[in-house]
Amino acid sequence: MLEQLLRYKRSQRGKPLLCLGIDTFCAQRVSGLKTVWACTKKSLNCPAVVVTYDVFYKKSQRGKMLLCIGKYSFSVQKVNGLKKRWICSTHSTKKCHAKVFTYDGTIIKINNDHSH
Repeated sequence: MLEQLLRYKRSQRGKPLLCLGIDTFCAQRVSGLKTVWACTKKSLNCPAVVVTYDVFYKKSQRGKMLLCIGKYSFSVQKVNGLKKRWICSTHSTKKCHAKVFTYDGTIIKINNDHSH
């Protein structure tokens, strides 16, 4: 759904651009796996920003699917249709409260503040 609207391209000067529908965003800040993209219509005082994370999926040693963001992994806690709540894999041992929410595989909300 969102992936159909989202695409990457290069500017005329070779800088990465994120295209979301008819709007274009340029990479403003990169911090680890997180990139903050600002609207290219900054001259028109457009406040829109997009935040992306480099993520991947892998299987755990027990065969369960894990969502990985950087050095942290998350396991599914709850599924409601296409919505999933992922909790930090160390939730039970280290009481970490970091969570990720996805809808049809797309991250819609993230609390990536880990206590370990």
